[in-house]
Amino acid sequence: MKIEADHVTETLNTLQHSDSHMPDPALKKNSSREEVKEMIKRLLPDHASSSDGITNRILQASGEQAIDTIHLSLLITWEVETYPGA
Repeated sequence: MKIEADHVTETLNTLQHSDSHMPDPALKKNSSREEVKEMIKRLLPDHASSSDGITNRILQASGEQAIDTIHLSLLITWEVETYPGA
């Protein structure tokens, strides 16, 4: 048992590969409105990604104001680091 505990302690105190890497700055970048618009355009039309039943076809046909709203929602979600209903 002590050998196992020593191994765990040694592993925790050893520098891990991921510890030596700087975070990718691209992961800190917000999506632009145009990126959101393009992503929505690429979605399969007759699928719904959640239980609300809103299909991608509806999102694709919803117009510029809806894209603005979706983009704003994504920016807020990214900023507060949580999503609605979490």
